[in-house]
Amino acid sequence: MVNGFYQPIPSLFTVEPNRLVLNRATPDAAGTYQVVVSNRHGEDKQELNINVEPRRSRQRGQPQIRLQQTQYQIGQGETVDIVPNIVGQTGGSVTWSKDGSTQLPEGAFAREDGFLRLTGQSSAIGGQYQITVTNARGQSSTQTVNVQWVGSRKCYF
Repeated sequence: MVNGFYQPIPSLFTVEPNRLVLNRATPDAAGTYQVVVSNRHGEDKQELNINVEPRRSRQRGQPQIRLQQTQYQIGQGETVDIVPNIVGQTGGSVTWSKDGSTQLPEGAFAREDGFLRLTGQSSAIGGQYQITVTNARGQSSTQTVNVQWVGSRKCYF
């Protein structure tokens, strides 16, 4: 109330039953507000202080990649799934390479989240793989993941 008159609520706020909602918390919404609620039984006044701080990014630096293992063997018809633990991938890109080339062989399928599935279709699946993750703060690559082709595995009974 200013000079005995109520001031309108800024367009930043919406009045809902039993709630006053701040729609967009931007620095210009910061300040002290006088909230007045009235009904047939009376009126209540309360000061409302709103501070707006910029959202802090959870991502602190370049991505971090961890692999559970770096040595695999694969034979004809077998499947190997490599699931890296990646921190800091948000808004970035993930690329797998084999023997220095981002052109993966037939039988290799990589997802955007870093998952790599290898199926034993031929000896071309064997080699040295590496994952690279890039975000706005940098780039990280894993140590080499060695995949050894073992061909057909014979079962002896």
